[in-house]
Amino acid sequence: MSARAASSPAVRVLVADDDESQRILYGSLVLGLPGVTSVVAAQDGVEAVRVAGTFALHVAILDLNMPRLDGVEAALRLSATQPSLRIALHSSDPDELRQRAHGLGLPLFGKLEVDRLAEWVEDEAMRWSAILDAVSACGSSRVAL
Repeated sequence: MSARAASSPAVRVLVADDDESQRILYGSLVLGLPGVTSVVAAQDGVEAVRVAGTFALHVAILDLNMPRLDGVEAALRLSATQPSLRIALHSSDPDELRQRAHGLGLPLFGKLEVDRLAEWVEDEAMRWSAILDAVSACGSSRVAL
């Protein structure tokens, strides 16, 4: 896990992909975005769900095709444990992604849509930063999000 900007609200992004080069690429990309203060990586859906049991997450990027637990199943489990988590799915096969993720209401990105995905993550991180700033300004540390 990497961190920066200790004075900013802690907006944590999960990147789950079985391809190490994709995890590194997406992790580096999102850590450089405004509002993102830390990135946690997982190598498959099982690890992503385990990480969600350890860390409060705000945004998640899940690969569709991962061993042990695919992105769709991981998204369903993550949503059940952290309902306010914003989740996006990505795949090198966008047609399969659309078929398998149909009806979930999650943003879908092809692996080549890096700019569009980065824009989505930045928007979500900035939204979370504003929420966390407001909670901090109220002095409440026990607000359910």
